[in-house]
Amino acid sequence: MRHPGILTLLRKYKYFQNLKTRPAQSFGFPHSDNSRFSGLVRRFNRMGDLEKILPDEIRGSTLWPGNELVLPHAEASSAVGIAIEHQIAILGFEAFEVRKDGLLTVDLNDPSAHISFAGDLLAYVVAMNTEAAHWINEHRYGANHGYILTSASKSEFDQIQKLRKTL
Repeated sequence: MRHPGILTLLRKYKYFQNLKTRPAQSFGFPHSDNSRFSGLVRRFNRMGDLEKILPDEIRGSTLWPGNELVLPHAEASSAVGIAIEHQIAILGFEAFEVRKDGLLTVDLNDPSAHISFAGDLLAYVVAMNTEAAHWINEHRYGANHGYILTSASKSEFDQIQKLRKTL
């Protein structure tokens, strides 16, 4: 049985926790009040290791207030470069049109659904970030668009792998 991508798993748990991180969230998972997922989202719904090391100029460029950075194209591309330098895997992207009343999803990228982790974290980071750099360069949307990066450092990745084993 093929596992869903890591990005899909993280988004699924955010939905189960019923967190309203953005109005455009449109994942087709049924709502559940299952306490099994309690705490899992809190662990992943905090500022991640990548966000902590991003320069203030990039963090300050967010296009939407909230608990996730919605970065303009240039800043999202720079964040990918910083992730590469620090060996942090970019697990996926979401692209949004920023509207007065919320965010409208225009594109998703989840390379973890087709790039499998084979035990070598560095090789996985290189493969994922190569895909991320290519995707961000190929998906330039207008000035009123932003990107959310889903990323994982080694410690965050270890937590994700533990989470996968419970499913």
